[in-house]
Amino acid sequence: MLFDSLFRSDPGEGSIENPATPITWSSAEGPPESFSGTVSPANAWKLSAVYSCINVLSSSIAQLPLVVLRKMNDTVTPATDHPAYWLLHNEPNYWQTSYKWRETKQAHVCGYGNGYTRVVRSPRGELESLECCKPWQTQLAKRGSRYYYGVYEEDETYAVNPDDMIHVRALGSDDKIGISPIMQQAHTIGLGMDAGKYAESFFSGNARPAAIVSVKSTLNDDSWARLKTAWLTAISALRKQENKSLLVPAELQYDPITISPVDGQFMELL
Repeated sequence: MLFDSLFRSDPGEGSIENPATPITWSSAEGPPESFSGTVSPANAWKLSAVYSCINVLSSSIAQLPLVVLRKMNDTVTPATDHPAYWLLHNEPNYWQTSYKWRETKQAHVCGYGNGYTRVVRSPRGELESLECCKPWQTQLAKRGSRYYYGVYEEDETYAVNPDDMIHVRALGSDDKIGISPIMQQAHTIGLGMDAGKYAESFFSGNARPAAIVSVKSTLNDDSWARLKTAWLTAISALRKQENKSLLVPAELQYDPITISPVDGQFMELL
């Protein structure tokens, strides 16, 4: 599919969609905020395990050599004079090197299940560049008996012939579209994200459990206000001076609430 897209040189076959005809899509303005609950390919990257896996896979794929080869009789040599050689091996477009292009496309495949690259040609059908298309702005559509890729960018909307789109798919249920690995594991990733949020809330209180402070005598409103102020002042001083005694102007009973077994198990997981 990749080489078929690159090497086609029929300039007479243009876009199968009239660029003057607008194409709408509910997600044209950007990547969807959420696909399943609070988990989406965009926010799942915030989980360190997800980011690390995608980073390792993408960088490993990008490091592999990518050249155009020419076979003459029984001899295979790099076709450095081929127009696709420079694009694949060095610089597919103005913004990316070959490494960054492949790294980005593999990240799209790992996150969204599909990686799209548009093959840009001159009016004569010659290769000019390979332009990345964002998976949340690209959709495979069908009109009549023909398929096309609708690209819905912020400043323009256009259709791309399948022969001019390099489409790398993840594992999918059909032969046309890949399924997002993130969304397939949304429940497990969601548990990890929830654990991170719980840890932030847990440790924002210095991981100290709550306690019950009881007063053995009856207090009026003024006494309660003075006791509360004294208690907060004492606690603040205690945090600044480790292993010091806590002095308060009342007969109090302090009953700490220990960490529950659930919280203890959670801390072992960190």
